[in-house]
Amino acid sequence: MRVACIVEGESEYDCVPAIVCRFGHIIIGVLHMGGGNNEKRAWEDLFQKRVIPRALAMARKHPERLLIVVDREGRPECCGNLAQAGKQLVCTALEHANLNCDVSVVVANRKFENLLFADFDLVDRLPILDRPLAPELSCPIDGVGVLSKVHKCSKKGQHYDKRIHGHAIAKKMDVMSEVVRGRSRCLSKLLRELERPLPAVEPADELLW
Repeated sequence: MRVACIVEGESEYDCVPAIVCRFGHIIIGVLHMGGGNNEKRAWEDLFQKRVIPRALAMARKHPERLLIVVDREGRPECCGNLAQAGKQLVCTALEHANLNCDVSVVVANRKFENLLFADFDLVDRLPILDRPLAPELSCPIDGVGVLSKVHKCSKKGQHYDKRIHGHAIAKKMDVMSEVVRGRSRCLSKLLRELERPLPAVEPADELLW
């Protein structure tokens, strides 16, 4: 399947395509929204100003699926409602532009690392850690301040690099493990979207002349 991605920031820019490719899909383009200050925007404003212009550009590349991954941050609404509202805004904009592709919206609760860190065994092997991180994490890890816990368990002078360490995790995490999926609802949602088949296309009406 040909997939175009729109993501929150630099971490997702490297990681989301790596996860998508684990399912044999082809990435035809990736755009990120610049990350900073997105959490201060109202949800509809974020989509109207930062997501939809990129969605229109990506849709013109004719992907079979447009995958949008956004952070919930401190917003009070549940991820499911945010995802549905965002998807509706994008689909409406695509329809008005006479563009058509399948749209998936995944909202990480609260940050992308709440999705990425679900493979505890893999995360515990990060070279920056001076002790295992897993005992500091609860299940599910949705909504947990995982980056502050990484900092707490890191060696002196070491820090988590979202692009280097995040990409390494994304390439190796056990995406087929039910245990790993069960630790993060937002990861489970993303993987279901990548496994979800394309909607059936109704055949054109047969010409009668």
